[in-house]
Amino acid sequence: MELLLIGDLDKNLLVPFSEQLYRLDEEEYYLFVLRYDVQTDRLFGSMRVKKSLLPCKEELDGEEVELLICEQNDLGNKRHRK
Repeated sequence: MELLLIGDLDKNLLVPFSEQLYRLDEEEYYLFVLRYDVQTDRLFGSMRVKKSLLPCKEELDGEEVELLICEQNDLGNKRHRK
């Protein structure tokens, strides 16, 4: 899976309140996925990245992997392989 970094978009990207995990501030960076709404024919952002991840089925014992921390909770960080 490639990490897509989107810099300056020609238009603002809507991230509906229902797709936000916490309040967003301008001038900050956030991890989100792009989703398509068939009814409105528009792209929108979602911070619910976990819905888009597939479990790794490869055996990785002893392998070097890159991690991207995308959620934190009371127990610590949730790590997802990149």
